[in-house]
Amino acid sequence: MLCRGCFYLDFYGIIKPIMKLPSYVKKYFWEVDADKIDFNKRRVYILKRLLEYGNPKVVGWAWRIFSKKNWLEALRSREISPMTRDFWLSLLSKKKK
Repeated sequence: MLCRGCFYLDFYGIIKPIMKLPSYVKKYFWEVDADKIDFNKRRVYILKRLLEYGNPKVVGWAWRIFSKKNWLEALRSREISPMTRDFWLSLLSKKKK
């Protein structure tokens, strides 16, 4: 199953695939070659890293790219600190008014 945001609309409304991480996201993947990360196979890994260490711009990018199901799966991981998990779960569980 493809991630929700593995495609985006460019300025002209043309659907294009996302081929690699944006430059402002790559710094969070210091131990791997960020250009070779597969969005489909590693979406939970990407989210775990960005939720734990990312700034608002990076988390906003992740919100547009990955589904709520992906977020919940990443938050169930033991690698996410309890404080980070509780913060994001409280935001994800709020009902829209």
